[in-house]
Order: sequence, then structure tokens, then C-alpha cells
Amino acid sequence: MDFYIQEWVEVIEGGKNTNTYKPAFAKALLECISANRYFFINPDTAMVDFLDIAECMIRYYWNQLFFFKLRQQPGDKVPVVYQCVNALIEKYKELKQTSIACWADEGLKYIKDKAGASFYETFLKKAALTLNKDVAYRLPIVNGIEYPIYSFNKKDSSKLYLKREEIDKLKEFSSILIPLINYRWSLLLEKYNNSPNILLKVKNTSNNSIHRNDLSEFKNFLVKNEFLNQKPIDFYSGILIPEKEISVDHVIPWSFLYRDDIWNLVLTTRSNNSIKSNNKPNEAIIYNLEKRNKILYGKLPDGKYKASLKEAIDCGLVRSYYYQMMS
Repeated sequence: MDFYIQEWVEVIEGGKNTNTYKPAFAKALLECISANRYFFINPDTAMVDFLDIAECMIRYYWNQLFFFKLRQQPGDKVPVVYQCVNALIEKYKELKQTSIACWADEGLKYIKDKAGASFYETFLKKAALTLNKDVAYRLPIVNGIEYPIYSFNKKDSSKLYLKREEIDKLKEFSSILIPLINYRWSLLLEKYNNSPNILLKVKNTSNNSIHRNDLSEFKNFLVKNEFLNQKPIDFYSGILIPEKEISVDHVIPWSFLYRDDIWNLVLTTRSNNSIKSNNKPNEAIIYNLEKRNKILYGKLPDGKYKASLKEAIDCGLVRSYYYQMMS
């Protein structure tokens, strides 16, 4: 492997972490480079702005802290960048008059539209200053050895420098480095969170928009097999659902499980689905879901959905994930 990239690998794998600043900073820097968010100050040297790095990190942390509810550090002391993101989240909830979590692209745009870009930029600049002061110089140090993966001047709070050949190599090997960063970040989060699919959540928090699978297949399957093609009954209210109002809901919120499983999907009305959103179910609902799963299992022919239900019933997945979520 290229020597410079090997240095990056050693930094990613060998660094000591008390929170997730380092992997987030490394990932944000690589994202900026991959997206050409830098410019050359001379033929051989490129500059990356700390504001661009901070903007990426705010997006990551918004999605992880607000949408996925992933704790980023042990103890109660909240580092500065998390404070900035939490302040933006609280502003969004105040302006929107809601506690329902959204993805960063939607939330940050709403803040800029309603509170003004200057409100957002205040916290962006504060985060960027923290990265220069407390993070950039720490990331390259492993076991007392400082790896020259980039250069910067702490007196200049806005710039980080890389050589042209370093930029080219990071672009070439980003498909190796970013998954490694995601993996190390997820290992940290597993220490602080009792949540499934953490690696996948970390991987996707860099996305500009949220991606959710089409649940039409599940809707059609449940109408046909649970209700035998009759008008379906709302799982939550017990009333008949008009055909145009049929909606599929994740009982245990999708933002927690981050997957679509037949044993966690029920039919409800569009309005009830909207009201429930990502709210946690109570234990009575969990009991009803377990009961529903056993009844549905008895109705199904052999196939992938029956096998999935069997695993959920035999392993107690519904209650297990519920207790994880509530812990």
C-alpha cells in the first residue's frame, strides 16, 4: 500500500478516542476532498477550509444525535461541537413546534429559512474554531508519534493544507479509508449505545438525504395474507381502514431498528402513521405485536416472511429490541 495512505490507516486504527471527534473529523476531511471542496493556493498545495469540515460534521452529528439518538461520548460532559449541534436541534424544534426528528438537510434548511443563515453560521464558526483548536492537531498523533498527513497553523483558524499528490492519493483510496473510519466510529458508538445496525447508521449519516425503502410489497402482502384480501383493520385503533388510507408502520421505530422486517410492520391509517412518527411504543403495543406475529405466522405458507416471523418469535426479537430501545 502507498506509504502516505498507510500513515492514514495507522492514524485511523491507532488513535485513542474519548469521544467521536477524530473519526468524524477524518471522515469530513475526506468527504471535502472527494467533493472537491478545496482550492490550490499554489501549484503544489491545496487548502481545505475548516468551515467546510465543520459543515460536514454538523450534518453527521445532527443525524446521529437527533434522528438515530446515538450518544457520542461517555459521561455527562458535552463537547463543544455537540453543543453546537444540540443548539441547532433545539432551535429547529422551537421553530417547527415539534419534537419529531428529521434528517439534517431538512432541519438545517428550515433553520436557515426561518431563523436566518446568520444563526446557523454562528454555530458553524464556533464548531470550526473548535476543530482547529482541539481536534486537527490531535488526530495525527498515535502513541506519541505525529504522522504528517496534513499541515495547519493553529494561529490561522480557517485553513488546513495538503500537497497535490496527497489530495490525489486520498481521492484514489477514499473507498478504503472511509469504510475503515465508519467501522472505527461504529466501534466507539457501540460502547455508548444499545442500538442495532450502528455501522450502517454511521455509514449513511453522511448522506445529504434520507433513503427509505418502498414498503408497497409489505402492504400488499399483509392485506392479502393477514386480512385475506378483506378490508384491513388498523393495528392501533382496531377500526377498518379505507383502501386509500392504508399505510405501513414500523412499530419499533425505523430510526432505531434501521431495517424493514415483516415482524415489525403493521397496517394503520396514514393519519395514525403520521401522528405516531418515530415515537416509542408502549409495552401494551409490544404485547399486541407479539400476538399479531403468532397469528400471522399460523396463516402463512412457507417462505421468507414465515421464516422471518419464526425467527422473531423463537428468539423474542420484538421484546428484545423493545428493551434495548427503552434502556
